[in-house]
Amino acid sequence: MNTSPSGIPGSWLLGEPADHPRDRVRIQVLLTTLLLVANGVGVASVIAYLALVVPGPMVLAPRFAQLNFIAVPTYLIVAFLLGSLVATHRATRELRWAIDGTVPDEAQQQSALAMPWRLTRIQAGLWLLGTILFALGYASVDASVGIRVGLTAAGTTVVVSVMAYLLSEFALRPAVAKALAANPAARKRAGTISVRTLIGWVVGTAVPVVALMVLAAEALLHDDLDRDTLAFAILATGVIVLVFGALLAALAGASVVASVKVVRDGMARIEAGDLEAQVPVFDGTELGDLQSGFNSMSRGLSERSRLRDLFDRHLGQQLARHVLESPGKQHRTHHAVAALCIDLAGPTSVAEHRPAEEVVALLDRIFAIVVEEAGHGGGFVNKFAGDSALVVFGAPDALEDPAGSALATARGLASKLGEVTPRPGLGISYGHVIAAIMGSSDRSKYTVVGDPVNAAALLAQHARSLQAGGVASGSAIAAASSTESNHWKVIDRHALPGRSSPTYLAIPSYLAAGAIEPGPPPAMAATSMRWASLLPGRR
Repeated sequence: MNTSPSGIPGSWLLGEPADHPRDRVRIQVLLTTLLLVANGVGVASVIAYLALVVPGPMVLAPRFAQLNFIAVPTYLIVAFLLGSLVATHRATRELRWAIDGTVPDEAQQQSALAMPWRLTRIQAGLWLLGTILFALGYASVDASVGIRVGLTAAGTTVVVSVMAYLLSEFALRPAVAKALAANPAARKRAGTISVRTLIGWVVGTAVPVVALMVLAAEALLHDDLDRDTLAFAILATGVIVLVFGALLAALAGASVVASVKVVRDGMARIEAGDLEAQVPVFDGTELGDLQSGFNSMSRGLSERSRLRDLFDRHLGQQLARHVLESPGKQHRTHHAVAALCIDLAGPTSVAEHRPAEEVVALLDRIFAIVVEEAGHGGGFVNKFAGDSALVVFGAPDALEDPAGSALATARGLASKLGEVTPRPGLGISYGHVIAAIMGSSDRSKYTVVGDPVNAAALLAQHARSLQAGGVASGSAIAAASSTESNHWKVIDRHALPGRSSPTYLAIPSYLAAGAIEPGPPPAMAATSMRWASLLPGRR
């Protein structure tokens, strides 16, 4: 699975969040260009609005030549060009850790989050200073023109500041994503969606309304203002408001959509099965909380999936499903089951002359075949115990023919395990058991308790002595359907160790044609009686 964060919207220009920015110049050029674009749009708007829209004396009149062609250009070059370069140079210096690929400390992290606001304050300060200087300069020649210049520049200051914030926030997304990824727990918001909404209201409603109010005041204060001039000014103001309002709304909306888009893409990856999907966290508002929360959820789902996988492996999918569907129940139920026991050999005989690694490899090979064949037959692998295994047919899920399924599985195992040395013994028995989750509140285990389990263990040991591969009890043959029981033949009636009543023994029919001579079972050492001695119901 791909655990790397998905790309930040705009990554074709910004780069992927996991990549280091190419160089310091790249960041500074991108920031400076975007800030100059915002300032350029603001300057052009002021000039066009004063020259073409605002009624009254022309700002481009010859008497304002020194202001128009010397003072204003000089300030714009010095303040905006050099100011932007200095501001972005400082920003890249403080973000040096992101360029070098080092992990930021908490101070550097908070500095990265606050950087768009810091750059915005610098741009707003430059515009406010220019507004005051230009208003005073033009007022020294004509007071009414100074007022118009001051009001127009003040409104433009708000618009340019908002543009500067949105554009710098866009440019700094990779650095912010790295800062937040370094220490998500220490993340502090660098703003809220409510503030963004308020900013949108100021730009889209407050500034245009103030502009129209100024025009209305101009009309009231000057009786000589004709209707056509006023109408043109209002229409031009409306067009400017619509254009810039749409631009700023698009920028603000894009910043919100970008934050939601990465979460949506992450959800699509989880839906496709990638439970380890992560998204970059690059927003300093509540949307950043959403991105961070998604990552926490993804990690939780991944951890839960791993735990469920372990749960299934240790309990088996059948039992795991029952436990999860009704976790409060004790799961103590009566079943008619067939028990299939696989006994490789006594622990001493297997390991005495073999290295431990070889023994483990042999058991892994055998148990892998057991799990596969049991799954095909609908059996539940209840336990592995040393060199033995127990498969239950009919619990926890009921089967239509548990005895037949167990006998068919035993024949398949006998065929696949025929080349294994020593040859495992397979014992199959049938009867009623209690299936229960037993143990304490801290540790418990699903166990099948009853005589068929004891009998299957003894039959498996007897099968090894006969070299028959599999030996079934008469009860299993009688309970199985004729389709399967026809593959077996009763060859003996024998009293198994520890049991008072004799048991009918059956082996696969292809082995019964004189190839197997029944003989006495081997002496039962205490260690080889572990199945029967640990389970109740033994006779």
